[in-house]
Amino acid sequence: MRPNKSAGRAAIVLIVVLALAASAFGAWTFGRNASWWGTSDAQGELLADPMADRTLAGLQLQRSDESGAVGPLGKPRPPAVHHWFLLRDTPQSTLVQLGDLATRSGWQPAVDLSDATTWIGRKAGSAGVDLQLVVRLERDGTPPLTPESANSVRVSLT
Repeated sequence: MRPNKSAGRAAIVLIVVLALAASAFGAWTFGRNASWWGTSDAQGELLADPMADRTLAGLQLQRSDESGAVGPLGKPRPPAVHHWFLLRDTPQSTLVQLGDLATRSGWQPAVDLSDATTWIGRKAGSAGVDLQLVVRLERDGTPPLTPESANSVRVSLT
């Protein structure tokens, strides 16, 4: 009995096609997680966190910066989400409200690092990387001299 040459060729072609597909997928995943294109796994994890919501606690979003892909020749930025919201209530009550919301969302408060204008929390990420949340009262993009002089709150996840 003679071996079927066409079946052998088809098997070789199938193996080559599968190897090329696996290589392409690996390269695409590597580039995405290196922040060359798309949303990396780490950035996706930050964006999925309840504290990264653009409608957080009913506050009005002023501006947003969600670092993402930089391009293969650009310097990749570490994953981060920054949202600035207009204050609705008093600065202190907003800070307390957002700190409580963060705690309910699984963030552990870093009391030793927090102060009257900043709430800092930590959380373990899915890849064993520690995530950090900073909720900071601001006045025109800079920390206020006093909590009462704040006119916005910045929520940053890194």
